[in-house]
Amino acid sequence: IRLSLQLTNTGAVEGAEVVQVYVSPPAGDIPRARQELRAFLRVNLVPGETRTVSFQLPPGSLDRFDPATQTWVTDPGTYGLRVGSSSRDIRLTSDVELAAQAAQPLPTAASTLAEWMSHPIGAAVLGEALGQAAGDSAEASGMLMLMGSLPLERLGRFPGSPLSADQAAGLAQLVARRAAQGPS
Repeated sequence: IRLSLQLTNTGAVEGAEVVQVYVSPPAGDIPRARQELRAFLRVNLVPGETRTVSFQLPPGSLDRFDPATQTWVTDPGTYGLRVGSSSRDIRLTSDVELAAQAAQPLPTAASTLAEWMSHPIGAAVLGEALGQAAGDSAEASGMLMLMGSLPLERLGRFPGSPLSADQAAGLAQLVARRAAQGPS
């Protein structure tokens, strides 16, 4: 989401304003703060000066953590964008409508290799683990793709497997921790 506004110093002396961007979540059953600070910028202006101030809200700025799926989700609905000098001095407002998005559940040790590879955090964690366990072997990664329907915890049953069942459980816990940290 990109926001731009014109800021003018209408006073007779040089001054500074901290422009703050707040997001109000859509109405729903999930308890959330009325508005959340998502960006701010201090702007110095001489008397009579007007400057364009722009903000780019990064992906994930509208997300909330969903304990049921252990993932960050963006709820569908109308989000309020509020700009002001403080949370109680809002001077500009706008709304943005977001369509529903399906939450992708976190992979577990019982998830298939294909499910791990299709999940952004799961694929990264599995790739890191395989790089360490198999010495960054492209052959090991290729074998995992061929065995896509195999649950990760069963991989350790194969001779020469780069991961044991215990390591698979540890990787699932690592995915959950990274997901809880939120978008970066």
